[in-house]
Amino acid sequence: MGQAFSKKGKRITVDRLEKHEKAQKIYFDTQNRFPDYEVWFLSLTFEPSLMTVFDPKTFYNPSQFEDDLEHLNKVESTPISFDQQITILEAAMISYFGTAEFNKEYLDFPSSKHTSYSELYDLDFNSVGFELTTVSIHSQLFSKTVPANFTHYKTFFLHNQTQRKEVLYWLKGDE
Repeated sequence: MGQAFSKKGKRITVDRLEKHEKAQKIYFDTQNRFPDYEVWFLSLTFEPSLMTVFDPKTFYNPSQFEDDLEHLNKVESTPISFDQQITILEAAMISYFGTAEFNKEYLDFPSSKHTSYSELYDLDFNSVGFELTTVSIHSQLFSKTVPANFTHYKTFFLHNQTQRKEVLYWLKGDE
């Protein structure tokens, strides 16, 4: 997993792969270990979406409705930067496909310790996720930990239940 988009938008995947030592190592290692497999480098685009869900049985307090609505409006009206969206997607896919031997960053995704996706924690997002389909290229993706499939998706919760309650109390000013 990696990013080929530069700050000025001039770098593209093919340009990056020409001198990308890690990608070349992955290619040659894979060809040595699995000579019957083809190695493809995919250049992906993505379409971000924001979904809001209320579960009235979870953390619902009628006296906090206005505060909850204000928080929702803040989240929906504050866009996540494009660079941060790319970083989040890369981190999620590294974690999902388990590519730790090739990717040393984001191994503990999600984590509030990573400032590279701090916007999510600053806005108090509950979760992030991705859905990836390769039906259109008639190819299934897989890794050592993920079985071959045309469609892959995963949701990553940014807080466990205890942390979630602590964050909500902090945001609402409860002691």
